[in-house]
Amino acid sequence: MRAAIGAHLGVEVLDIQKFGIEASGGSTPLLVTCRDPEGDRQLFAKLYTQIHLRSDRWYKYGRTLLYGSLEDEVRWLSVKRLAEHEDYMMRLMRDADIPVPAPHGYITITPEREYLIITDFLAGAHEIGDEPLTDGVVDQALETVRLMWDGSVAHRDIKPGNVMVSGDQVFLIDTAFGIAQPSAWREAVDLANMLLILGLHVDPEVVYARALRWFSPQDVAEAFAATRAITIPTQLKGLLKAHEAETGVNLVQFYDDLTPPCEPISVQRWSARRIGLWLATVLGVLILVSLVIDNVLGRGFL
Repeated sequence: MRAAIGAHLGVEVLDIQKFGIEASGGSTPLLVTCRDPEGDRQLFAKLYTQIHLRSDRWYKYGRTLLYGSLEDEVRWLSVKRLAEHEDYMMRLMRDADIPVPAPHGYITITPEREYLIITDFLAGAHEIGDEPLTDGVVDQALETVRLMWDGSVAHRDIKPGNVMVSGDQVFLIDTAFGIAQPSAWREAVDLANMLLILGLHVDPEVVYARALRWFSPQDVAEAFAATRAITIPTQLKGLLKAHEAETGVNLVQFYDDLTPPCEPISVQRWSARRIGLWLATVLGVLILVSLVIDNVLGRGFL
C-alpha cells in the first residue's frame, strides 16, 4: 500500500494509521503521513473492499423490500465502480464550489477487490456539533445545501459524521452515495437532514429563520413533508431520539409546525421488481425452513 500511494502521488509515505474507525460505516479510513519536496503533510485515505460492497448490496436489497427503489440507485457491481463514483462525486462537487476535501484520485491495491480513495486531510476539523455552533457555521451549512441544489447534485447521506467543521468553514465528506441530477424529493431530503442537524445544537426557530435566506418557506415545508424514518441516516436518527428524550421536542414535528401546510410525500414505491423480490425472498425463506426441518427430522432430533 505504501508503494502504491507513493507511486500515485509522487511522495514518500512515512506512516499509515487507521483513523476514525468508529464512524467508518464499513470502509477503512486511514491517515497517511507523507513527504514531498515541500515537506511533510497528511492525507486522508479510505480503503474499500469486497466486504463494503456486500454490505451495500444487502442494505439496498432490504431497503428495496421495505420501501421500493429510491431514485435510480442500484447495487454496485464492483469495488472499483464504487471507488470511481466517490472520486467522481468529489470532483463534481468541487466544480460546483461545494466544500469537500480536495480529491487525489483512487488507487488499485488488489484488482477488483481493494481500492483506496485519497483526499486532503482536514487537519483540525471536527464533527459538526462537537463544539458550539456559531452563526457562521449555521450559515455555511445552509449555504452548502443551496450550492448542492444549484449544482444539481445531492449528497444523500447528510449526518453529523459527514459534516465537518474547521473554524467557520463547513465541509462535506463521504460522497460515495452522492448523485448528479437528483429529483426535487432527494434535494428536499438533504435540506431536511441538514436542518435537523443544526436544530440539535441551535434553537430550531433561529435555524429556520436563517434558512429562509437561501430557501423559501415552501422549500422547507416540502423538505419535512418528505421526511420519514427511511430518509434520516441512522446516526442522526439516534441523536434525534436522544434529543427528544432530553427535551421533549420532536424536531421533525417542530419544523413541520413552523412551515406552511404541505401534504406528506410518500416514499413507498411499488414496482414489478419489488414484488418479484418479495416473492423470491418469501420463497427462499420457505425453502430454507423446510430444509432445516428436514435436516432436523432426518437426524432424529424430533
